[in-house]
Amino acid sequence: MQGIMKGLAAFMATALYVSAASITQAADVDFSGKRIEIIISSAEGGGADTYARFVAAALEKELPGRPTILARNMAGGGGLISANWFEANAKPDGLTIYSSAPSTKLSPLFGDPGNVQYDPNQWIPVVTSPNGYIVMGSKVGGTTSIKEILAQPDKPLSIGLASVLGSSTVVLLSLDMLGVNVKPAFNVPGGEAQLSFERGEFQLNSDSMGSYYRLNGEHAKKGEVFPFFTYGYRQPDGTIVRDPSAPDVPSFIEVYRQVHGKDPSGPAWEAWLALFEVVSMNSKTIMLPKGTPDDIVKTYRDAAKRALTNPELVASEAYKNILGETPQQFGDDAVTAMQEASKRLTPEVAQWLRDWMKSKYDAAI
Repeated sequence: MQGIMKGLAAFMATALYVSAASITQAADVDFSGKRIEIIISSAEGGGADTYARFVAAALEKELPGRPTILARNMAGGGGLISANWFEANAKPDGLTIYSSAPSTKLSPLFGDPGNVQYDPNQWIPVVTSPNGYIVMGSKVGGTTSIKEILAQPDKPLSIGLASVLGSSTVVLLSLDMLGVNVKPAFNVPGGEAQLSFERGEFQLNSDSMGSYYRLNGEHAKKGEVFPFFTYGYRQPDGTIVRDPSAPDVPSFIEVYRQVHGKDPSGPAWEAWLALFEVVSMNSKTIMLPKGTPDDIVKTYRDAAKRALTNPELVASEAYKNILGETPQQFGDDAVTAMQEASKRLTPEVAQWLRDWMKSKYDAAI
């Protein structure tokens, strides 16, 4: 909780520097009697859908005029369908917002250029929600520690992954950098991967922090599941520390140092950092379309800050399960997070990842 409050203090110091004119303009924004649509880049029921609906419900209570926010799911194309629709149809009037996922930001570099009809960096972030991930083994699968795994380098270990590009890529790159022999099964839905992991059919598993505590937290307490590492959390000064949602679990960089006796470096590390920024630090973002007037942008950002720092909401189980303990990034901080991701995810890094994935796992991204 201290991390959240420190992040908010930094944001508030920046937010205080606004002109009297902009304050007056923001006060004039009123959504009374309006219906706002939030476009969600996934099907109903998944983590991205749960996040978007949770934030929308919180925003409803804080936006002036208490508008109704309706959810509209547009699954397909790794987020392309929803992102292209938002770019083409969202008017800059505050009545259409977008809940983006990592795939939305990755598609412009890895997708077919003819199908990508948007630039996410042109959209205006309201709040960015980092999302931690954890990699684990199990007692039934015979994977109780990284040290024991590395002692059997010729034994391939299986893991079920929902896709080739995205959080799955970071999992595989992390394990490869540690020297773990992995045999991935792609296009395995998260629920199926979890059940196979529980039966020992998959010896490794990876999940977001919220899902981990919901599905594997009790198993870990009983000594049936063993968390190996999280990706970690990047502080404003660039230092990667332990994930606030799992302070007892080492970060990837800590485990790498234990295994190799030095800090990671080289092309693989640059690629890891780029994916980490997109997948974890910029996991989910609420966006306004380009061209949205400053007063509407400020109104949304102020409402998001009030909504997602409400002490009662922050203390709720729903908040912890969906947003975890990682500080939310509002306004200028959200912009900075997106810029950091764009700076690191260069065409050269993207090409390195394509070549690595093809040569290592015969998979195309």
